[in-house]
Amino acid sequence: MSGSAGFMKAWSALCRVPAGVRHGTHPGRDVARLSLKTGYARGRGPGLPDGPAPVTPRRRQACVFGHKMFGSPWGDGSAAETGQVSAMRCTAKAFTLVEILIVVIILAILAGVTIPQIVGVTDVSRETNLKENLSKIRAQLQVYRNQHDAFPAGDEFADQMTRYTNSQGEVADTEDEDHRYGPYLEQMPSNPVTGDGTVRTATDAGQHYPPGDADAGWWYNEVTGRFYADLTDQHIDEHGNRYNRF
Repeated sequence: MSGSAGFMKAWSALCRVPAGVRHGTHPGRDVARLSLKTGYARGRGPGLPDGPAPVTPRRRQACVFGHKMFGSPWGDGSAAETGQVSAMRCTAKAFTLVEILIVVIILAILAGVTIPQIVGVTDVSRETNLKENLSKIRAQLQVYRNQHDAFPAGDEFADQMTRYTNSQGEVADTEDEDHRYGPYLEQMPSNPVTGDGTVRTATDAGQHYPPGDADAGWWYNEVTGRFYADLTDQHIDEHGNRYNRF
């Protein structure tokens, strides 16, 4: 027996199909099939195995390899028979419920750790921006006072701070010999906590801080020049300092 014929005989036995089936001489040629769902070789023709015969992974791999090299040992290599063997190449494995639950728990833990950190960074950024805006506006208020001998009027605060003014505080859109002061701010900034840029004005020199009864924009005392964030007392930093006292 030649080496090729010996290999074909051994391969046919490995695939649990009699050698005669490959050559089309076995009477049970048309009924020999390899079950793809159960992984068993079943026979119904004369001389074929009478019951399920397990096909081990090693045998399954050998059958697929031999099919690709030499054709189907139990048929003529038709599309139906070829598809049966090709479909055996891999078996999909789905995630179990326990594995899914473990992934969900891990994601929940990561969210619980990272979200507070993100919120904390956002709060610190708002506090820093708020302090920078207050510092800039207060500094420009002092410049305005030095040039006009008074603080801006409350009802014209935004205009007098963002446009050109004369010595009496009258505003203009362009600079000229009379309107030679300012602008002190490029634009009126918004409160970074609320996004509101309106200015609430106080005229009582004895009122030093905003009342803390609203979340709005800015609070300004036109007599003393005090300038604060117009916020309620519930806005505090990590040290307990209220935003409306910055």
